Amino acid sequence: MKTMYSLMLDDALIKLVDGASFQSGVSRSQYINELLAEHFGLDTPTKRLQSIFDEIFSYLRPTVGLKVERRQQSSVDFLGSLEYKYSPRVTYSVELDGMERRGKLRVTLRTTNSALLDITDSFFNDFIETEKSMGKRARYDVDSGKFVRSLDFSAYSADKLSVAITEYVKAFDKLLNLYVANYGETTKKDFEKYYLSLFGDTEI
Repeated sequence: MKTMYSLMLDDALIKLVDGASFQSGVSRSQYINELLAEHFGLDTPTKRLQSIFDEIFSYLRPTVGLKVERRQQSSVDFLGSLEYKYSPRVTYSVELDGMERRGKLRVTLRTTNSALLDITDSFFNDFIETEKSMGKRARYDVDSGKFVRSLDFSAYSADKLSVAITEYVKAFDKLLNLYVANYGETTKKDFEKYYLSLFGDTEI
């Protein structure tokens, strides 16, 4: 819960706060809120998100073929590439909604290759069909090389959240690459088998 308060501060101090908040990518109010919370030893959603993302950076090993970049205060990008001709880049953006352990996965391809876009859209649709057949209640959106899936990490404790996020993205990336590499040869039964082997009984 937040309440609006009016404060009188020195102009010189505001200039410093505005500069620091700009560098941090947050609003003036949010920066001051976090600064005071740290001073008094209070936990905040922003601090908890920072902790989760710090753990993701330390958990993800470079050998898996993904890199991690912090994009915004409440999101993190996993950067990978597809095993397809010129190795086009694919970005998996995980956006978390505060500390409710819910969010979204956004998958974006950096390509204008119409054939590849058709392949990936086919993958996204097969992925949705498979998850729905398994009783998943996520929300989805597909649009020419872009895919969005709602995430629900409520089954995971806060200390396991970073691992759950990382493992989910790794599984999604592996499944997408398998599909692209074997496009036209993967049956519905094959897809379900690959899905189960990578995602198991994940509760996300």
